[in-house]
Amino acid sequence: MRYDQSMESSYPRDAFDLYADGYILHGFLYEAPDSRGLVVISNGIGDGADSHLPEIMCFVDEGYDVISYDGTGTRASEGYGVRGISQPLIDLDCALDTIQTKEDLSGLPLFVYGHSAGGYAAAVSTASHPEIDGIVCLCAFDNPLEELLFRAKGYAGPVAYAGYPFMAVSYMATFPDIYDLSASSSLSASKVPALIVAGDDDKVVPFDANIYSKQALIDDDDAVFILVEDDERDGHCDTAYTADDGLDETFMTTVTDFLNSLTTTYENEKIVS
Repeated sequence: MRYDQSMESSYPRDAFDLYADGYILHGFLYEAPDSRGLVVISNGIGDGADSHLPEIMCFVDEGYDVISYDGTGTRASEGYGVRGISQPLIDLDCALDTIQTKEDLSGLPLFVYGHSAGGYAAAVSTASHPEIDGIVCLCAFDNPLEELLFRAKGYAGPVAYAGYPFMAVSYMATFPDIYDLSASSSLSASKVPALIVAGDDDKVVPFDANIYSKQALIDDDDAVFILVEDDERDGHCDTAYTADDGLDETFMTTVTDFLNSLTTTYENEKIVS
């Protein structure tokens, strides 16, 4: 689905540009009447501002402002390609920093909805951005180096172990400050409420690499884990969708109920304070 003129009256949006490592990232801000919070969409590799448009529309209908953007080197944004699966973490960090400079946005309950590498970015960002009130992670890996090894094994089998040290060194050189950050340790440190969703037939992020598989390592009483086993929705890109590519209303109700419970908590805490 792509945004078109037919959506402008019901889902108006304004340009919302970000800056990441000197590059301008092209994005949009959707504003809901009487907003109850702000949801930032953290995309996977190659996805853009419209990639999760059905979910964006659902969030707006539920009363949330939404920010979505094209990642570095993707679609309308600047940059010379995507350097690796940690890039969405850098992009999200810049988006969250930008939001804190906007008086009309920084006071809202803040949530991140992330898919794949964007879900990993959402989880890791909780440790460095205490303003995050909750996250939703779909089909996200726990650690980038572990994910790269699983992918290499999928292509080359046991031979992948021979090349892994060289691949790892190259990755460390590309992302020297963030290459070893894990979602599970970040969530344990932040204790941020998290809805972690995995598909049991995910071919991109294998089960053992998924955040879902690290439940025993996550010391976060507010983390909720869902494993999608429906054959039509258990892959990497379809946990939120039906077989005919429509939004799965039951699943999205689970997501919005999770966010709504946190906005209620947020409002009650404001009253008490």
